[in-house]
Amino acid sequence: MYGYLKKAAAMVAVVLVVLPGIASADIIVSMDGRGAPSTHGFGALGMYIGRYNSSGSSFAGSTLNAAANNFIWDGMPGTINEITGDFTIQGQQERVLNGEIWDVTINLTDVEYRNPDGTYRDGGNYLGGISFDQLTDLSNGIDPFTGVDHSADSTFGFEWKALTMELDHGGVSSYPETGWTGLSMPIPWGHFNVAEMHYDAGPGLVFDAWYQNLETDKWWAEVGDTKANVEFDRGTITMVPEPGTLLLLGMGGAFLARKKQKHARARRSVA
Repeated sequence: MYGYLKKAAAMVAVVLVVLPGIASADIIVSMDGRGAPSTHGFGALGMYIGRYNSSGSSFAGSTLNAAANNFIWDGMPGTINEITGDFTIQGQQERVLNGEIWDVTINLTDVEYRNPDGTYRDGGNYLGGISFDQLTDLSNGIDPFTGVDHSADSTFGFEWKALTMELDHGGVSSYPETGWTGLSMPIPWGHFNVAEMHYDAGPGLVFDAWYQNLETDKWWAEVGDTKANVEFDRGTITMVPEPGTLLLLGMGGAFLARKKQKHARARRSVA
């Protein structure tokens, strides 16, 4: 029996050497508001929550700098999954009006890549993730897929098609806390997806996102915007086994189980 066990263990060990798996790590992100809304636009302190203007063509300009509508991002944390490209933002933001601290959770999925010429990689059906090296290239104005320097451009990078957001005031709020989804604005602003992490010739890497709440009856808080500067670092690297490795490991386990059952039956027949 021990000879069979050693043989099976050796088979499993060979599988682990031949198919070691994929190195995976979350990219650790930190974001700060870009500055004054009067200079950088809606959401430039970190997050804007407000309403459309009377024509419904843009956000209400009268609330651009309003303290009640603006929240500060100072080191807002997030993580990007290198394999899927999913981006989770979870932290706290400060309301300018009264210093209230609000919890915020934003989940971004279905990543795309916008090329420097404005087209989308793989025709808008990008199936890859976002690696640390790709994000490093992008932050330096280099197209991570071609290696070409496009530091004179500011319209390329990773984008997300889907977004959900939840807010938590910690008490009774006049703003809706659930029901938030992403808002794309292809016309007239050219935002074909609901969030972007693009290269910008000034700060380097910037994050923009747009929100809408179709469930609320609070007309004064039906849309939102974020504009933030991005810093990032590599997270802890883990090994994700290849599917073939998992299959062969399962076969090895089944092999051991069958051998144990065979020898158990042999011992019972002798007895």
